[in-house]
Formats: sequence, structure tokens, C-alpha cells
Amino acid sequence: MRRVLEQEPGWGRAHTWIRPDLPMFWLAGTLAVVGVAFFQAMIAPIIPLNAGAVSFMLIAWTAYVAPFVAVLVVLDLHEPEPPSYLVLAFIWGALVAVPVAFVANTSVQSILKKVLDDQVVATWYPSMTGPWTEEVLKGLGLIVVLTLASRQVTTVLDGLIYGAFVGLGFQVAENVLSTANEVRFHTASAESLVVNSLLVRGLGLGLWAHAVWSAIVGAGAAYAVLRRRQDGRCTARPLVMLVGCVLTAAALHFVWNAPWWKPDITTLEPNDFLTYALKGLPALALLTVIAVAALRREVLWFTDALGGRAEVRDDEVSALRTWRGRHAARKAAQAFGGRRAGRAGRRLQHAQVQLAVAIATRQPDDAIAAAARRVQFAGEVLDRTMAAGPRRLLRTAPSSLP
Repeated sequence: MRRVLEQEPGWGRAHTWIRPDLPMFWLAGTLAVVGVAFFQAMIAPIIPLNAGAVSFMLIAWTAYVAPFVAVLVVLDLHEPEPPSYLVLAFIWGALVAVPVAFVANTSVQSILKKVLDDQVVATWYPSMTGPWTEEVLKGLGLIVVLTLASRQVTTVLDGLIYGAFVGLGFQVAENVLSTANEVRFHTASAESLVVNSLLVRGLGLGLWAHAVWSAIVGAGAAYAVLRRRQDGRCTARPLVMLVGCVLTAAALHFVWNAPWWKPDITTLEPNDFLTYALKGLPALALLTVIAVAALRREVLWFTDALGGRAEVRDDEVSALRTWRGRHAARKAAQAFGGRRAGRAGRRLQHAQVQLAVAIATRQPDDAIAAAARRVQFAGEVLDRTMAAGPRRLLRTAPSSLP
């Protein structure tokens, strides 16, 4: 029994996304393979021309992802999503949505040229296609991810996180294609073109674009899933919420692509960043409101789940609410019991969070009891490491732990 209890369950490891019994699994896999072939065909011709620039481009855009992921990880505090599902969401946005959107947008543009003036099409083409084809394709990715990760979706914030990763994948892949085209067809220094693309498309455009729009849609999708799960049937309210989020994201995307205020996105002047901010801040502000509301509900959900449990002290519940509190608790344990105590404190926190998830999601009594035993065992391990440490402080004794 001790060996079982010592194994930290880990986030979502018991729920694999490899589901050959679901058609969506095969659909996503097939489209991802096609997407890889698409990107290979687009980027391979540039490699013989300037392999160094291609390498620099890929490294630069990979590094660009890191700050976004850090922000999303901080948001996803109380019930972190399994990394494999987040990667799946990113892959859909990058390798599925972008290639299909490329084909769809090109087809729509061809149709528009037959019924509208060429100048009108050239001016309004981005607003006539992107907000509708791209948001729908990213939304389909959300459906796939939320279907495969249905057991992981317990709050609105979960959908927001998955949507942001779908949008982030789309955003980065689209920027890679744009940068590759600039390197291929322009005579300027390839490295300067990559840097300019990072400044314009990454800094000027990317702070409030696809990741933000898809996160809004993801919040609506998670709300619909949770309400359907709670009510046991489809009702009008969650459907209206989902459709409203999709239309809102499409409208924000339309305004962003419209040829108003700085339609040229090939350069970035000092005043242009303010222009981009004016176009993008409404979407970012709306997402911030949704995220704050969802996070507050998660804190209440988390506190209610652990409140009154004998396995978790009140000060430990308070520490678990924020990253700062968790870090302070682990540092305090490490100060008294050394690095082993710090690691034991982390394992205890993970076990306590999983107990909260088991209670809040109304898992069977035996699952809740097993989670409670893991908390108890992790607390005993922390007590032993603290007692063996240089300051010999027990977790169960009066302490300065936050």
C-alpha cells in the first residue's frame, strides 16, 4: 500500500488523449500529418537559400511562445491541465487550422474576385475571410480537444486555457509562414527580416490576436460543456453563451483585420504600437474580465472543497490559493527541513489539490477516500523530513508556515 501511496498520480496521466475508439482522434491525427506535409512544402524551398535564417526563424518563434505559456500556467493554478492535452491543442492550431485556413481563405478569395471589384477584394479580403474561416477552424479544434479531454474540463478556466493554446498554435504557425515568405521573396538581410517580423507580428500584432480570441471562445465552450453535464441535457442558455463567444471573437477579429488605422502590417513605426493597442485592447480587456471572474470562481470552488477537511489545515488552504502562497510554504519547509522537505511540501500540495478536484467534481466516495489517504501519507512524509531537518519543525506543531 505504501508503494501505491508514494506514487504521485500526476496531472491527467490516468486519462490519455490517445483514444483510437473515437473518430475525432483519427481525424485530428490525419489532419496533423497533412499539416506537417504542408509546412514542409512551404519551408523546404527556403532551406537551400538560407539555412541559417530558417534556423534562426524557428528558434525565435519557439522562444516567442515561452512568455505566453508562462502566463497561462500561472492562470491555471488550481487544477493544472495535462501537458499532453495542451500540446494537442497547440498542434491543432498550428498544424491543422493554419493549413486548412490557407486553403479555405484562398478559395473564398477566388470566389470574391468573381463577384466583387478587385480593389474591394484587395482591401477587405482579410476581414471577409479570416474572422469566419479561422475562428470556425480553431473552434473545431476546441471541440476535438474538449472531447478527448472531457474528464479534465471542470471549470470555465479550463476551456479558456485550451482555447488560448489552440490560438497560440495558430498564431505562431501563421507567423512562421509569413516570416518564411519574407525571407524567400525579399532581398534584405534574412536575419533583419526575421527580427522585423518578430517586432511587427509578434509584438505589435501578437499580444492581442489569435490566442486572445480563441481563449474567449474556449471559455464559452467550457461553460456549455459544464452546463450540459450539470443539467444532463442541452439547454438554450449555454448554447447562446457559446454562440455569443464565437460571434464576439469573430467580430473582434473582423475589426482587427479591417483596413482602418494602419492597414499595412509589414512595418512597425513608433506610433504604430499605439494604433495596434487601440484595436487590440478591447479583446484583451474582455478576456481579462472573463479570466478574473473564472479565477475567482475557482478560488471559491477550491476553498469550499477543502474547507472543513481534517487532512488539510486552514493555513494550508490559504497557501494553496496563490502561487506566492504555495512557493512561500515550500520555501519555509525547505528552510526547516532542507531540500527533501521542500520536495515533500510540493508533493503534499499536489495531493491536496487532487483531493479538492475529487471532491468538487463529485467523484465516487472511494476515489475521494483514496485522495484523502494520499494527502495524509504526503503529510506524514513531510513531517518525517521536517523532524529530521536541522530545525526539527513538525508540520502538525505550531509553525510559521503560511
